[in-house]
Amino acid sequence: MVNNILQTYYLGVLKRLRAEVDLLNQIIPHAVTKGSENEESLKNVIKNFIPHKYSIGSGIVIDSFGNKSKQIDLIVYDSHIYPNLFSQSSTTLFPVETVIACIEVKTLLNGTNLKEEVFENTKSIRQLKHYVDQITINKPDADNPVHCVTYQTMPPLSVLFAFRVDSQDPITWKNRFCDCHDFQECTPDISLLLDIATGFKFPNVSNKTKEQFESLTFQVRECDVKCNGSVDVAIFNSEPEQMLTIDQNIYKSSKSKLGEIYPVLMPERAFLNFLILLNKALDVYPKHSVFEPEKYLDDKYAHGLYFDKIQQVIKK
Repeated sequence: MVNNILQTYYLGVLKRLRAEVDLLNQIIPHAVTKGSENEESLKNVIKNFIPHKYSIGSGIVIDSFGNKSKQIDLIVYDSHIYPNLFSQSSTTLFPVETVIACIEVKTLLNGTNLKEEVFENTKSIRQLKHYVDQITINKPDADNPVHCVTYQTMPPLSVLFAFRVDSQDPITWKNRFCDCHDFQECTPDISLLLDIATGFKFPNVSNKTKEQFESLTFQVRECDVKCNGSVDVAIFNSEPEQMLTIDQNIYKSSKSKLGEIYPVLMPERAFLNFLILLNKALDVYPKHSVFEPEKYLDDKYAHGLYFDKIQQVIKK
């Protein structure tokens, strides 16, 4: 009997998500179409987990200085301040001031697309600038009805979600991230490698150093599979990458040792932790309370140059 009700619930959510992705991958022959359908499946889960003030789309993020991101799979944005004038074509443009997070979705992540796609997409996001350097927000409390707090603006959070990976070794993946020649600009803020139940994150998104880069491998624990009162101890296997059935659910031991034994991986725990991390990150991200489209129409974009820029982005 599984003890954690929320974890049990998201085990069911994850099973449905994986079944849907597996079915789509079997019946859809074209890789690009598969990727789009997998993105849509993940989008539906995330949409139901994050606060309702946020919406999810896909497209290109732009700023008022003429910079633009690459095509982003999933964009979490504040629908309360997003202006409809930016969505008048097949390619949707998202002003950076309205965007909270950009999510790259990979059906299969390997060393090549990590470098050529994930790192490059993240770098294109990190170059984006808000039209102001700081945001001042009133956060009243019981003693102070007016309590203004000032935040530095920052590019949207960059997030990676991979359903499967080509290496089952978490250490290999950490090295692949850390071997990036432009680590601070190219490494996503939050990553999840679902099939090896491993996540990566920075505790402080303003301090993206290799020393601060954390990896988390999520394991099956006794309290997950026994009745109330069981101790919070991880379950291990004596062999790597071995299947283990627990409460009619199939798990796999890690390729990497922890001490002299191999931890049994728990993707649903990793998946739930990913959703919680994303939700927390959305909560603390400094947000604009209003959006000012005229900031995109200053002298730099006079005489139609701004709209020419939109057409160039759409054509690409």
